[in-house]
Amino acid sequence: MFEFMDSAIAKGGVVLVHCMMGISRSASTCIAFLMWKHRLSFVQAAEQVYAARPFISPNPGFVLQLLLWERGGMEFKSWEGWSYHKFSGVKEQLGGLERCLFDTVMRDAGVNLANVSEQRNLGNFVFLVPSPPSKRRPMPVKWTQRFCCIT
Repeated sequence: MFEFMDSAIAKGGVVLVHCMMGISRSASTCIAFLMWKHRLSFVQAAEQVYAARPFISPNPGFVLQLLLWERGGMEFKSWEGWSYHKFSGVKEQLGGLERCLFDTVMRDAGVNLANVSEQRNLGNFVFLVPSPPSKRRPMPVKWTQRFCCIT
């Protein structure tokens, strides 16, 4: 997936990453991509994503997995030999899932999430996608049950 995202961006394209609510899974995917592509720490990547979408809140399990991936050098082979037993052991070493709440991890790292949007306006986040052009045409949408069809 990361190679696809990287290739699209390198060609000047954009990539839409979305999940049901746009709060946890998609945010975790974007954080992981930035960690992988730019060799950022979890906190640095999460700050970038939070600046673009201030209501993200990756669930503690995803946060823990991303922190473990960071510890493993952000290489996919670092997950070889992964097991629930090892995962549970590291989870307890970190103080349990309560210590992996997004706000707690960011606060413990010294990040004041309330100031992130202010810093964004100052241009302190280099990996954000620029806003779309001001001339946007409305996109007609037809709703069919839970799916939408763009016409």
